[in-house]
Amino acid sequence: RCVNSCFCITSQHNVGNIAMNKKLMGLLVTFILGCSFAFSSNATLLLLTPIVFGSVEDSPPDGIGDTIVTFVPGVIDNVQSVPTRIPRITSAIVESDVSMSSGTMLKFATLDGTIFVNNALDTGERIIEILLFEGDGVLSTTDFQIPAISVGMVSYRPPTDSSLSFSLDVTDPVNSLISGGATFIGARFYALNEQAPSQLLSSTPPSLVVSAPEPNMIALLGIGFASMCFARKRIVECGSIRSCLIDPA
Repeated sequence: RCVNSCFCITSQHNVGNIAMNKKLMGLLVTFILGCSFAFSSNATLLLLTPIVFGSVEDSPPDGIGDTIVTFVPGVIDNVQSVPTRIPRITSAIVESDVSMSSGTMLKFATLDGTIFVNNALDTGERIIEILLFEGDGVLSTTDFQIPAISVGMVSYRPPTDSSLSFSLDVTDPVNSLISGGATFIGARFYALNEQAPSQLLSSTPPSLVVSAPEPNMIALLGIGFASMCFARKRIVECGSIRSCLIDPA
């Protein structure tokens, strides 16, 4: 006996019914695979310009930020002797809002920018470490020493060099921070050796460039899975010889 308001068909039509159901499932699987392909091959490229820009000074150096620099925001230096009276290390800080990527894995992320000379005094090669950390959207002295992930070192030598452009692959650390709940990601520029001031410019600040999945592709993929589950739920088995078709009413 057939149940759930379905029409019974004889065993001679069973093969055709099974073929139709297989065709339906095949179409659904094809649709879902198509969504998956689109999901994997289409992405939104986003330039995340920092909403936080500035510098924090540690003076005298003890590893703890003391002052937010207001005279030259974006400065980077490590000055231990003349012309300064008190030794200092100054780190530039930028932070970008990544809340739009919450709950998703980025296909890739880079940190792109340029460091410019502020004082061309020849103090030798200037080595600068770049680190990423979970920010809060506010510049504070704790940004100087907050735990961070090193993503690379860059170097240049004024006065021969007047600037240094860089592009670092930060996909893994950015995804790690986002999966940990970060809605802001900060970058800290730390002068590893004694060096005269360099600086970032607020007009062209270092920025995150990220590639995130298209929201509409995610929606299509969800619809595909929902359709497949719905179709499987409606197909009712009537036995080994007879099958059922869904009542169109």
